[in-house]
Amino acid sequence: MSTLVSTVTTAATQMFNDLTPTKVLELMNAAHFKICRHVKLYQDTVVDTNLTAGTRYYTFDPDIARVWSAYYVTGANSYSQLIETSSDELDYRESGWRMQANATPYRWGQEGPMFFLDPTPDTTTSGGYPICRMYTQKRVTLALSDSMPAMIDYYDAWTDEIGFQWAKQKHRDQQEGLRLQAHRSLNELSWKLMGRPVRLKPTVIQHVPQIRH
Repeated sequence: MSTLVSTVTTAATQMFNDLTPTKVLELMNAAHFKICRHVKLYQDTVVDTNLTAGTRYYTFDPDIARVWSAYYVTGANSYSQLIETSSDELDYRESGWRMQANATPYRWGQEGPMFFLDPTPDTTTSGGYPICRMYTQKRVTLALSDSMPAMIDYYDAWTDEIGFQWAKQKHRDQQEGLRLQAHRSLNELSWKLMGRPVRLKPTVIQHVPQIRH
């Protein structure tokens, strides 16, 4: 029998007595969105985007938590996988990338609410092709009466992430310990579902130089 979301949120509230039911559900959905970015909990959602020759940027669905892979599709059985990149990386490695002539894209990247293709497409979608096809995991908004994903039999990744997020807001003295615990729990979940650890961006701690007089 699947575990209800309310069971997980009740467990999370036991960590802090000032965590209200309304707030814990908000943090539960934030935790679920983060976890969905790193492990496959649901079947892929396919998102197809029509292209316009000479247009580099396209709207990125805000409900997409993670793009697992992207393709430039030119026919029913004709496609090439796009390499994920970023404008920062391209600016560093290829300063003139924005000035290239329109051509067949072979890279993609996200910039806020948009994604871009590089080179800029030289062909407008007609008759269903070409298109950009993304295999994604989309945001799932949970209610207390919903069930957790059926393949999961423990929920430490969710409760620990909720605890960490609440500590960041209200209990800063416990923040670092809960951050490490949440990372460990997410890694355990990733190993179980995908056979590999997650890759999170490192936390940068800024040190203020001391001036000696």
